Amino acid sequence: MANFFANTIGLYTWYDFLNNLLEKGIIKTIFSTNLFQLIWLFLVYPIVLAIGSYLGHIIYSFIIK
Repeated sequence: MANFFANTIGLYTWYDFLNNLLEKGIIKTIFSTNLFQLIWLFLVYPIVLAIGSYLGHIIYSFIIK
């Protein structure tokens, strides 16, 4: 869901970032990526993924019990 959301509104995912990294190199990739994208990628995106994982765990635990 996080990847779908990011792609829908035009934000980077790790797949996009790593593809750019392989094509351009680390320095060009970092400097060509705007600050909002970097904040999303390194702060917000991992939190969204963690919340999704936690909710999945809760749902799984509820179903199994």
